[in-house]
Formats: sequence, C-alpha cells, structure tokens
Amino acid sequence: AGVQTTPSGHIIVDRVSRTTASNVYAAGDCTGLLALASVAAMQGTIVKVAVEEGRAVEAGELVVVLEAMKMEQPITAHKSGTVVGLSAEVGATVSSGAVLCEIKD
Repeated sequence: AGVQTTPSGHIIVDRVSRTTASNVYAAGDCTGLLALASVAAMQGTIVKVAVEEGRAVEAGELVVVLEAMKMEQPITAHKSGTVVGLSAEVGATVSSGAVLCEIKD
C-alpha cells in the first residue's frame, strides 16, 4: 500500500510528513487523536491563525501559518469538519508534533 518497512517489519517514518505512504497523513508521533488533529510539522512560531473555534472548514483550507527557519509553513485542514480544541495563538512557539487543533465531523 505504499508504506516502506524495515526488514523487521517496522514502518519507516519521515520526520516531517510523518509517513512514507502517499496521501496518508498521521496526526503525529503519539497524539492519541488518530487522524483528528492538525499538528506542527516542525518547531516554530505561529504567525497567523486563520480559523476560530467551532468554525466549519473544508479539507485543504488554511488553519494556521507557522514560521520556521525564516520560512512560512501553512498548515491546512486534513479533512472537512468543525474546528475544536484550538490551542494555536499568534506569537506562540510550538514544538514539532504539537497539536494545534482537532477537526471533528
């Protein structure tokens, strides 16, 4: 199914996109939220929050802009749904894998 594995059967994971499977996105290393969360791909500072708590979003819609290594990294909704648990605030520093919000059906 497009997933690369080691000889012992463990899945090989890219630290930025979190998986080697095309068009498959993980919520992070251990968020416990399955595929419900939008997470920071790398450490950085939040420079824009484009959504509000309770707002409906479409898959691919901008959620947050993260500045890392002097470049802006857009974080988009991985699925359509309602934004809940929004923890992103402009000016906040987040670590790689930090959960920024959940998107529920």
